[in-house]
Amino acid sequence: MEGADDVTTPPTMIAAVPPGRQLSLVAIIASISVVGVTFGITTPLLSILLEQMGASRTLIGFNASMPAVAAIGLAPVLPRLIAVMGQRLFMALSLGGVLATLLAFPMWPSIPAWFLIRFLMGVAATGLFIVSETWINQLATEANRGRVIALYSTVLSLGLVIGALILPLTGVDGWPPFLAGAAMTALAGVPLLFARGDGSVMAAHDTRGVLRYVREAPDAIGAALLMGVLYFGLFSLLPLYGLALDFDTPQAARMVAIAGSGLVVCPLVVGWLADRMDRAQLLRGLVLVMVLAAATLPWAMLHTWPRSALLFLIGGGVVGVYTLGLTLLGQRFQGGRLAAANGAFVLMFGVGEMLGPPFMGAFMDLVPPHGFAWSMVCVCGAYYVFLRVRALQTPPRSGANA
Repeated sequence: MEGADDVTTPPTMIAAVPPGRQLSLVAIIASISVVGVTFGITTPLLSILLEQMGASRTLIGFNASMPAVAAIGLAPVLPRLIAVMGQRLFMALSLGGVLATLLAFPMWPSIPAWFLIRFLMGVAATGLFIVSETWINQLATEANRGRVIALYSTVLSLGLVIGALILPLTGVDGWPPFLAGAAMTALAGVPLLFARGDGSVMAAHDTRGVLRYVREAPDAIGAALLMGVLYFGLFSLLPLYGLALDFDTPQAARMVAIAGSGLVVCPLVVGWLADRMDRAQLLRGLVLVMVLAAATLPWAMLHTWPRSALLFLIGGGVVGVYTLGLTLLGQRFQGGRLAAANGAFVLMFGVGEMLGPPFMGAFMDLVPPHGFAWSMVCVCGAYYVFLRVRALQTPPRSGANA
């Protein structure tokens, strides 16, 4: 496998893909971006409604973890179903599962029922992310893999932002917000009609033993664990960090918006770099930047512009790490092995999603007022040390973008 350093990079992200694959790539990325809008609507909506129904914040947190439970439980199994059914049919059925569960929420408005429904939605969402990320990785080439996956990460993040902006327009009462999410989910199925060419059917082999890919590619799959820990910790606890420093509520909310803007912009830069240099080395460099940014955050929180710059960088770095992890998977695995590795990737993301907020919240209680920043230093620092040790233990491969 040739490394990115040996590839003449085309001027655009999709240009290096043969024409038969271009339409499929555009279709899949368009579909998942619309799905992002759906989740942007429903994620805050369900928390608000559960609170109105009398659920405690602890119970709301457990409810929000149901998709992670689904990912951990089913990620090892779903690649086999993808291999049997084919990617387009499996993705269409997963979209149908998301749509059905969206309509189920207002039909059964009770806290116990919403735990089951949210778990089932997590099953469908886990399938969506495994199949879409595998499919995109299969259709990308080594010349543009980093930028294609960066585009996927960016449009998904943009979809989440758009969904959050739609919710104030629909309101949170009754059927309208759920119908808006269902309409977006149905719309996401339209681009799949144009997805064809290579990668539409995955080879049905070597889809057993998903966890073994954690051992085969721990650096790449560790990126999903880091993303799971930091992404949900960042957006659920960052406002509390601001409030602990006596910021008012609008200031705390702006911090989240600044970090969110990094999610949309930075992956494109990371993807561009990933097609021009050693990707494993780029991953180590990005994680080191995040360690330094988090360590500087306690000082920067007292100054508007440094604070904004670091939050933008940290938010973008979180998704940049995820982008590089997916890029490395596509570089190292193919066919059924790629789907199984992607299953391990999603599984570890779910583990991080479950462990991250409690860990970071405990750190905030133990080390006030800057426990949030120091928890990020610990998590990113541990991952960086692991990457450095692995780099020293792994012999370089000639011509490989390892």
